[in-house]
Amino acid sequence: KAMVEVLRHFVEAFDFAGLTIDEALRIFLQSFRIPGEAQKIDRVMDAFAEAQFAANPGPFANKDAAYTLAFSIMMLNTDHHSSQIAKKMTCDEFVRNLRGCNGGGDLP
Repeated sequence: KAMVEVLRHFVEAFDFAGLTIDEALRIFLQSFRIPGEAQKIDRVMDAFAEAQFAANPGPFANKDAAYTLAFSIMMLNTDHHSSQIAKKMTCDEFVRNLRGCNGGGDLP
């Protein structure tokens, strides 16, 4: 519980207003080392998505859409930079993976 409060306060220190999700995500992720545990990554990304959606609701139907796109961007970055991944994701595959994630519709 205490760590969730710390995370909430940490995320509240950022001003994402007027930033696209990739700009905000870059600033956010450069400020700390992302944890390796999946559950912790999920909590961090959920807190980010909530803050990003609150600051810039325009392109997103809901917080879940912001979460899905942010997590997908992070995974695309991993895919692109990891030498352990032989077949890199194409732009079409990235877009296809996000179809319908914006409250049942597509992202703009």
